[in-house]
Amino acid sequence: MPTNPEPKLAAPGAGLPLPELMIGRMFFRLKRLISNRAGIAARFEAERAIIRGMVDQCPTALRGKRILIARCRGLEDSSRYWSVWMTLDHLRIVHHEFVRVIGALTKGIIPEGKASTAAVKPSTEITSDVVAAYEESCDAFLAIVAASPNLNTAV
Repeated sequence: MPTNPEPKLAAPGAGLPLPELMIGRMFFRLKRLISNRAGIAARFEAERAIIRGMVDQCPTALRGKRILIARCRGLEDSSRYWSVWMTLDHLRIVHHEFVRVIGALTKGIIPEGKASTAAVKPSTEITSDVVAAYEESCDAFLAIVAASPNLNTAV
């Protein structure tokens, strides 16, 4: 009996529809203007707790199973067929990129490379080891935000 075929999704990095991208950028700019270090850390910790709770509610045996979800606003099409572990891996990758970029910018250095949605896609071969790696990435993000003398950099 054949297994379910891979769904046909847009290529990683294909991006969001233009109106969603424009609105997302506008909200990002606004958040940058009105946010402060304490607020950033508190929001991050609150979202971290929500994610931890959602992971805990998922049966362990299903956390590595890829599930196709309906596309919602702000979600790239290629990100709709992930497992819980893949989602944590994606967040881990993004957190480490944030740490790298914040670290460079606070030293007055323009970081190498270009932001790329395709570059932060998770591995399909991820295991439960990602849970600890995700938590470590959360701690690293909070540490760089706390340690950075000024998050409003000149570069």
